[in-house]
This record gives sequence, structure tokens and C-alpha cells, in this order.
Amino acid sequence: MKLFHYTRPDAALEHILPTARLRFGRLPRTNDPREFTPVWPGIAGFVGDEPLTMRSPFELIEEAMELLRGSVHLLCLTEDRPSPWKGKHGYGNGPCRARMWAQYSANHTGVCLCFDQDRLIDAARGQLETDPGRTVMHRPVRYLDENEAPETLTLLQPEAEQDLPAFIETIVQQNPEDWFFTKDWDWSSETEYRFLLRGDTKDDEFIDVRDALEAVIVGPQFHPVYRPGLYKLCSELGVKALEIQWQMGPPFVVGMRDPGDRP
Repeated sequence: MKLFHYTRPDAALEHILPTARLRFGRLPRTNDPREFTPVWPGIAGFVGDEPLTMRSPFELIEEAMELLRGSVHLLCLTEDRPSPWKGKHGYGNGPCRARMWAQYSANHTGVCLCFDQDRLIDAARGQLETDPGRTVMHRPVRYLDENEAPETLTLLQPEAEQDLPAFIETIVQQNPEDWFFTKDWDWSSETEYRFLLRGDTKDDEFIDVRDALEAVIVGPQFHPVYRPGLYKLCSELGVKALEIQWQMGPPFVVGMRDPGDRP
């Protein structure tokens, strides 16, 4: 099974390939409003005349959102799902998504990175789960039906107030899909496979992907001046340098010719 990551040419040539590292992003940087916009939980069991030692429900809600979302890092990729149109030139497969090239690879000027799924999982877990307070989850994203609303969180007071971190952790472990692996139906064509890091995390989190990276595929608008540098980086990493071409409409992935060879 393969996983694919579309990215801009500058990100690939200046950061990812020279270091063989991928950065995990934060929820506020995602392009889905249901993720970058906080969804405030409800609260049940609060009585206005409780003893003064009880915190304000608004303080409890704010702290709960920080525990749920504040320590989350994401790595978003595309699954290589079989095309429903067999024999139609691979439409729907991981590197053959015209919209993905346009949206995430700077309008076909960037690259698509191809990874071995099992080796990428091993790299993420081995490098990021460095102590009991850090957990890596990974799975395909589930897409809601058109009129289906996402799950909302309800805090049960006083249970949540007595040990809010434990309460939030129990909620996440019972059903992580609802909180981190569910998106609106409109994103379903991306067939996203997501890695999620929770716990004691730094501002930026990276994983070394040199053992999982298998190929770098350049888009049809990838600038020729960058080809020698990309080909050299691929050779140093021991991965294939490929390119995608739309020949009379259908997409084809072919080998990139060594830019140093004479025509």
C-alpha cells in the first residue's frame, strides 16, 4: 500500500528532500473550517449556586478545548485507492489527482511524494512516541454524509472538573475518529490518510522519512531549471525520480530522464 503527499516545489527542494524530513502541521493551519475553527463543547450537570470552589463552566470549556486540540499535530496524505473506473488510465489513484496537483502542488508546478505505508507508520511511531505522554494515531479519514453533522463534546460536571485531563483522554481513546479523523463529505475525493500526534509536543514536529520514501513525482508544470537539482537529491536518497504527464487527457506516470543526458 502506498501513501502520497502533494507539496509545493519550494517546500520539496528547500526543506523536505535535503533533510529527508516531513513536518507535522497544527489544526489551525488546516483548510477545513471544522478543524481550524474551534467547536465549543457543551456542559451538563452545572448548577449556578454550587460551592465557590467549583470553577466557572466557561473556564472549564476553554481548558477542555486546549486539552483536546492544543497538543495535536497532523500529517495528511492521500491513499492509493483503486479507481472505480477500471481500465481508465488510473484515474483516482494516489498521484493521478488533477485537483490535488492544482490545490496542494502550486497548480501542477510542485511534486508528489510516494511512501511505503508500513514503513512510514514505523517511522512515525518509532520517532515520535518517545515517552508515555506522546501517542501516534493513524487511519483513513471518514467522510460525513452531506447532511450529517460532526460529533459534539459534552462535559459532564463535576466528573470533568475533578480530573479534566483524564476525562478528555478517555473521550479521545474511546472514539478518536469523531474528534480527529472525520471530515465533511466535500473533501471525500482526497481519500485522506492521516497521522496524528497527541501529547507533550513541541512547536514543530518532524519525522525522518528516508526509509519510507520510494519516489518523487514532478508535475507537468515543474520548472525545467529545477530538474537537475531534484534529480540529484533523488539520487542521493536512492529514490525514483518520476513525472506525471497528461497525454491526450489521461494521466501517465513515467520515469524522469537524467537532465545531464544529451537529447
